[in-house]
Amino acid sequence: EMDAKNVSPNIYTFNALIAVCKNSLATSLMSRKRQNTLTIAQILFAEAKAAGLRPDIVTYNSLLGVYMEMGKWKESYDILFEIEDQHVITDVITYSTLISTFAKTRKYSLAIEMYEKMMERQVMPNVITYNSLIFACLRANNFSQAFAFFDDMQAQ
Repeated sequence: EMDAKNVSPNIYTFNALIAVCKNSLATSLMSRKRQNTLTIAQILFAEAKAAGLRPDIVTYNSLLGVYMEMGKWKESYDILFEIEDQHVITDVITYSTLISTFAKTRKYSLAIEMYEKMMERQVMPNVITYNSLIFACLRANNFSQAFAFFDDMQAQ
């Protein structure tokens, strides 16, 4: 419809569409639909860049959310490198999503690496971050670290 009215999509349009993909994945259990939605999100991201639009942190966080829902930890890690290469400022959503992805895929060391990176960059964790960290620790049977994160969360 935008094409018919000669209106070009901007980065906000792509952000909204990729976010719809992420939200769709959160509620869909059908494997084929999930894979199609992942592909659509990746195409939208590529189209935005091909149109000369510069992805912002909302774009990247939405794509990271898609990858989290699909358990795509390698792709998530690659996106982090792209974010850094493009000098886009990360936020608590970026790190929380990455930590959650790594926790869900049993990549404990990467979850901890993201926590350390966010602290290094003075991005303060929130309850979602701590829940994901605790989940990662429990999946790795590192109960003492899980309790340490719980104590840190309560201290904030």
